[in-house]
Amino acid sequence: DIDNEGAVRRATSHLIDLGHTRIAMINGRPGATYALHRDKGYREALQSRGIELDPQLIASGNFTDELGFRFARSLLEQANPPTAIVAGSMMTALGVYRAVRSLGL
Repeated sequence: DIDNEGAVRRATSHLIDLGHTRIAMINGRPGATYALHRDKGYREALQSRGIELDPQLIASGNFTDELGFRFARSLLEQANPPTAIVAGSMMTALGVYRAVRSLGL
């Protein structure tokens, strides 16, 4: 398996290095070991940089294009949307890209 915790920690830290502080994460199925590890990496990256966790910026479900699209649209339509999204899989990322384009971002 891959280092899910480390991969998401590095991805989130990279986004913080780019200046993002409202970073959303679209994770896998709740309770799955890989999803728990990814969640830990995400939270640790935020905490280590003094960024408060916003539970409204976290979504979890199956890794599909459609759920990635729905989750991303919902996140991006919030009153205070994220400026970056960590996608848990390539399929999820495809849905995120589609949502971003559909909103003209």
